[in-house]
Amino acid sequence: CPWLSGGDIVEIIPQDGAEDSKTTPGIVWRCRPEDNELGVIRIDGIIRKNAGISLGDRVRLAKVEPRPCELLVISPCTDRSEKVAFKRDISEFVRRGLNKRPFVTGDRVFIPGVTLFNQALPFEVVDTSPEGEIVVVNTFTEIIVLDSDPSCPECEVDPEEIPKDSCSEDIA
Repeated sequence: CPWLSGGDIVEIIPQDGAEDSKTTPGIVWRCRPEDNELGVIRIDGIIRKNAGISLGDRVRLAKVEPRPCELLVISPCTDRSEKVAFKRDISEFVRRGLNKRPFVTGDRVFIPGVTLFNQALPFEVVDTSPEGEIVVVNTFTEIIVLDSDPSCPECEVDPEEIPKDSCSEDIA
């Protein structure tokens, strides 16, 4: 698209109306020379999963200006029988790994360097502030990393009950 440049943030809007599809953000990369003039875009697997789309599905792109993320709450996505607990606060590590990346609540993300049994550990974006908007992580984003999967009924956590000194980092 002539109106997009590398580094732009776009909203990916599914057009086929699949039941589990949703709008999600992505970052534009320069296209491969062989893709020039084909009228196709390449979307990686994690973004396709976040949007609920498959290879060959039609999407619409809209350039967006995301809001700065004030608060990002994430949780590891694991099998219900697996529990992940972090021995120390990893919020600064997460902030560096996700800096300048856009998200919406419900997205799955991978944090560079965070693995479980030598495989990338996916996280779910549980909550953001501002809510319901595309946000981008920056150096002032407060990060809360939950130890358990919030979709597991036994692990329900009320955000008001999260001890500030154990899993978040206040930025002054």
